[in-house]
Amino acid sequence: MFAAKFHDRRIDLLGVGLVGTFTGLGGSLLRDGFLNVVPAALSNNWYLTTAVVAALVGMLLERLFTRLDPFVIALDALTVGLYAAIGMTKALGIGMPAIPSMFVGVAAAVGGSALRDIFLGLPIALMQVGSCMRWPPSPGPSPFSSWSATVGAPSSPQSSAQWSPPCSSCAR
Repeated sequence: MFAAKFHDRRIDLLGVGLVGTFTGLGGSLLRDGFLNVVPAALSNNWYLTTAVVAALVGMLLERLFTRLDPFVIALDALTVGLYAAIGMTKALGIGMPAIPSMFVGVAAAVGGSALRDIFLGLPIALMQVGSCMRWPPSPGPSPFSSWSATVGAPSSPQSSAQWSPPCSSCAR
């Protein structure tokens, strides 16, 4: 779906399949690389096949998915959180300490979008000022405030009333 927006770059079906595969499986490939284990995405044929088919279907149904943008954003937020949790859990499961495990979890969560941007020759969206991928403060405890309390790091709580979306696409 993302690659379909680049009409001026004339990305063919192979390019869409590669961009979709990097986006969908890039985080798990990075995670397993950091953990020095056989990549789960390459352990059977279904991961790659599903990623390529999903990318091609996303390209074909781009107009439909554009109408479902709020739903797609919600699913994206859910999957980013799941990738982070799975990455951290897998790192902790092999005996890695907590802070490096959090790094692995974050790399797994954002690795696919970073690889996509690198592959397309774009600035990495996560690294840009005003990125929609920044963690917004919430009125309740967050994983970071819980972590900072656990390790004794200083924290600066903010209420959600003080937070405003960094860009117009985040305000949806």
